[in-house]
Amino acid sequence: MAFDGARSQGFLARAMKAEMLDAETELALKLLVSAYIKLAVSMAARFRRYGAPMEELVQEATLGLLKAPCAALAVGATRAQVCRGAAHV
Repeated sequence: MAFDGARSQGFLARAMKAEMLDAETELALKLLVSAYIKLAVSMAARFRRYGAPMEELVQEATLGLLKAPCAALAVGATRAQVCRGAAHV
């Protein structure tokens, strides 16, 4: 399954609207996610063997990025979120 950037952008937009973020925070989150999207996809690819759809795993990884309080913790937060998503399949 190929990664569809347009779908992930729609997901990101829905996540931001749900939290009603101000413009500065929204911009910071977009920059964080765009900088680490390759990380999110590579983390998701590692968990494909557990049977979860790739799109769902990428969404979970993106949520992990959004939950990370800083870029230094993005790897751990992303891995933890993908593990939780893979466990619920």
